Amino acid sequence: MTMNMNGLQNEQQALGTAGRLVALARAAGADVAEAGFFYGCNSSLAYREGEVSDLEQSETLDMNLRVWVGHRLAFLSGNQLDNQGLKNLAEQAVARARHLPETPDVTLPTTPDRVQRSIDMDWHAPDLESLRSQSQALYDGIMAVDGIINSDGGHVGWSKSRSAVVASNGLEISQVQSRFYRSVGAQAGSGDQRVRDYDETYKTHVEDLKSIEGLIRRASARALARVGAQPVLGFEGPVIFEPRVAKSLFAGFLSAISGAAIAKGQSFLKDAMGQGVFSSQVQIHDDPTLARGLASRLIDAEGHAPQKLDLIKDGVLQTWLLDRRSAAKLGLVTNARAAHGGGGVIVPGSTNVQVFGGNQSPDELVKGVERGLFVTEMMGQGLNALTGDYSRGAAGFLIEQGRISRPVQAMTIAGSMQTIFKTLILANDMDMQGSLHAPSVKVPHMSIAGLS
Repeated sequence: MTMNMNGLQNEQQALGTAGRLVALARAAGADVAEAGFFYGCNSSLAYREGEVSDLEQSETLDMNLRVWVGHRLAFLSGNQLDNQGLKNLAEQAVARARHLPETPDVTLPTTPDRVQRSIDMDWHAPDLESLRSQSQALYDGIMAVDGIINSDGGHVGWSKSRSAVVASNGLEISQVQSRFYRSVGAQAGSGDQRVRDYDETYKTHVEDLKSIEGLIRRASARALARVGAQPVLGFEGPVIFEPRVAKSLFAGFLSAISGAAIAKGQSFLKDAMGQGVFSSQVQIHDDPTLARGLASRLIDAEGHAPQKLDLIKDGVLQTWLLDRRSAAKLGLVTNARAAHGGGGVIVPGSTNVQVFGGNQSPDELVKGVERGLFVTEMMGQGLNALTGDYSRGAAGFLIEQGRISRPVQAMTIAGSMQTIFKTLILANDMDMQGSLHAPSVKVPHMSIAGLS
């Protein structure tokens, strides 16, 4: 069975297929069944050195099924959507559940929430000629900039999807999602001094993307500014993270407040509920209702309608990210942050996260620094989830006497994530790309290693 763009818009086809699978699972002996339907299509193109260097067009059609037989839970997926294919999937899932060990803390679907809103969808689907024209404009434009010696190409693409979930407890919902992106890379310098940088844009609506001219201007300026980067002697001092890399700090925070990690005691914030984790200026919201948000959703993976959450209010931790299972282990109630993980596992996760509260410009953050590091790129994964110890490779610019001076690379920054959170200062330059929105961040004191 295949679909096209018209099929993507057909909500009843998605719900009907999932509903048939639920009925077949119940007939095969499942006490409770939940079926998920997913159809996605995407198209992407890259242009480099006078030709299309990469072209991808694909369609994905998938069904997944979770069945409960007593306290036994099984998960299977397949893509045969005719009656026999659905029947086989249902029977195999029930047979598997009967042979699995009981899971005492398995959570069953509960009465689903009512959903009163919808997600704004951009049905525009650029054809290949349009994608080629945009990607060529990105590549030709970046290569025309004085000092740019090479590029990995201009990249443009889009994807659209429809998902539907039907369960034997009465849950029946379908939602759509659209994404568009553009990116371009730039290389400058020569020999050992060659450096690379890029700019990119991801949005749910094509009209919200950064312009091609803006991407070229920022990617080339970033690459040219880094020519001649060298490591310097290590020191201790302030570190300023531009928004693109500052987001990784807050991604670490989101991982640390996952209900699953808290229930297992595997988080450096496990005892921090109700405490001042950040300074009082910091506010962090998780908003699944955000208009045109990349991670907006109508309902979570367990049938609950998520609402906006204050994760951090005036610096104080307000809540964990919870699904039903982690909530039950902690003696709490889910806040509808359940998401599908690998292998049918349900895990708690965030949606659209916004970090704000800063009232200084990035330039004002820099002016107060006698000697520090302005970070534009980080390498490696250096967060210990249990202790909060943090260490990562970094590149960017040295700050001297309140001004950004020479480019540096092959540096390492380190500190305690608890101290980083508690002392960081936010700027007011919110970056709205992606599903995690954050501004520049100044950490007043970190260990900065370089030349020994």
